[in-house]
Amino acid sequence: MKKVLLGTSALVAVGLTAGDALAQGYIGLGGYWRNWAMFADFPSNARVNGAVPRDFWMTSNSEIFFKGETKLNNGLIFGFRVELEAWSDNASTNALSTDQIDETWGYVKGAFGEIRVGEEDDVRKLKGWSPYVGGLLGTDSPDGVYALGTGTTYPNVDGNDSQKIIYFSPTFGGFSFGVSYAPDGTKGTRSFAAQGKTDCDGSRSRSCNGQAWSIAADYRGKFGDVTVGLDGGYSASTNEISTNKDLSAYRGDAFIQVMGWEAGLNFSRFTNGSGNNQDNTTFGGGVLYSFPGTPWQVGAIAQRSKFERTVTTTERLSHYVLGAAYNLGGGVQVLGSLNYQRRTSPTGAQSSGTTSLNGGNQTATTLVLGIAANF
Repeated sequence: MKKVLLGTSALVAVGLTAGDALAQGYIGLGGYWRNWAMFADFPSNARVNGAVPRDFWMTSNSEIFFKGETKLNNGLIFGFRVELEAWSDNASTNALSTDQIDETWGYVKGAFGEIRVGEEDDVRKLKGWSPYVGGLLGTDSPDGVYALGTGTTYPNVDGNDSQKIIYFSPTFGGFSFGVSYAPDGTKGTRSFAAQGKTDCDGSRSRSCNGQAWSIAADYRGKFGDVTVGLDGGYSASTNEISTNKDLSAYRGDAFIQVMGWEAGLNFSRFTNGSGNNQDNTTFGGGVLYSFPGTPWQVGAIAQRSKFERTVTTTERLSHYVLGAAYNLGGGVQVLGSLNYQRRTSPTGAQSSGTTSLNGGNQTATTLVLGIAANF
């Protein structure tokens, strides 16, 4: 992304003068804007928040990044990143959201690697690979809202974006690793007086999973025109409610890139993810192709998820995607995907996000069309 130098008034607003920024490093803006239109044929007995769902709706996801970096006198590089959400309404309650900042973290890096501190994902998630058409559309899509919900190979173990410290190693012969630790599941700032180990009362939108740690490693090897990638990671956290079991998750993937083709597989298991002794397992993969000399990319992606709802009952979701993306230039692209899903639920009402379904076999198709810009 381009490094955009802010005007003097904006620099003063963040506590720097133009001279400071020019002499020591830079302050820049970045981000993304994405807007989607979705058409779906919901099952006849589906309900969203208790009502018959719309078959056409729109959604968006946009953020502005404030970034800064400078080189210290000892040769180390220090920087920061603050991600500002470009919306303020809570979609379910129509009330003002109190979480206007998504992620915010600082870092220092050098020959030893990188140390990152702040609100960020754990290393199991950061070092993962998934197939995305145009970098956005797929079964693990960051913006995907589909008729029968989604599975994921990136389950949250620590409450997501909680305050943590992270270390990334340098790369040795294509290998690198990372470790992270979050003492608490809180996203945002809390005083020491409010950081008890077992005070999970929900009063501060706090996750009940603290003392979360994660370790992950990856490999990238290039052999002529062929690139091979391998990733693996594990995360665990302590549940602060005495009757609930601790959470843990592991993830792995492998992919290959050659002559415009990219193909790979990924897998995740989330222990106690649906409740005590109720695990979630997701397996998927895909094939992408970028046409040489053209702005087109197409792909086919599939995912199979299993959710243990009770000790004896299991829900399954199959998700298949055909997608295409066209790069308009300047960081702008248009995208579309056709999604077919099949959910097999135990007898009785089950829930998939905000969509409730009466047990049995359900099928649905979702058409997603959108435009996205990175800057």
